[in-house]
Amino acid sequence: MVQESATAPDKVADEAQKPTVFLIDDDPLMREYLVLLLKNAGHMVEAFASATDFLHSFDPVRPGCIISDIRMPGMGGLELQEYLASREIPTPIIIITGYGDVPLAMRAVRAGVMDFLEKPFDNQCLLDRIGQAIALDATTRQKNDRRQEILALLSLLTPREREVMEKLTTGKLNNKSIAAELNISRKTLDIHRASILRKMQCQSLVELTRKVQVISEET
Repeated sequence: MVQESATAPDKVADEAQKPTVFLIDDDPLMREYLVLLLKNAGHMVEAFASATDFLHSFDPVRPGCIISDIRMPGMGGLELQEYLASREIPTPIIIITGYGDVPLAMRAVRAGVMDFLEKPFDNQCLLDRIGQAIALDATTRQKNDRRQEILALLSLLTPREREVMEKLTTGKLNNKSIAAELNISRKTLDIHRASILRKMQCQSLVELTRKVQVISEET
């Protein structure tokens, strides 16, 4: 039996989920060289002559990383990083810099750029950094997805259940003390607890506490 090939929309959707290296450099020879290097290493690559061109087509939902020259006409690599950071877009950025740009590149790292490479750089070093950046992006996205899942469950709780959950997950009070502090009976507390565990899709108070910690770590 011959397996049917994916339709064009399916292929587009699949490619959109694959990590892509977004390369930004105003030097056409450098772009051509890096595109060839990265494709030969098995990466999906999209190249742009300017940060403005990149931003016009970039969808933050797409996984991957960004490689950008630090000095370009208009928006440079540092300005691009600041722009993305101001919009809470965590896609990792690797800055490519000339020798005279090292102080500026260090400023970019302090501002949130993942790393910088000084020209001329070793090809394998660049590929290693790209691998690390893509792995970091995947981890960040997994954490964000997990947090959004928990927040969606949290939205199902009533204000009273949220209050009870806060008391239950602090570990500072026993059930009797919690009931007394909330001015409710132990039976009512047990009813709230059962409802909270069900809505939060938890089998135990320990699992609930871990989910609460995931949210608190990100705020």
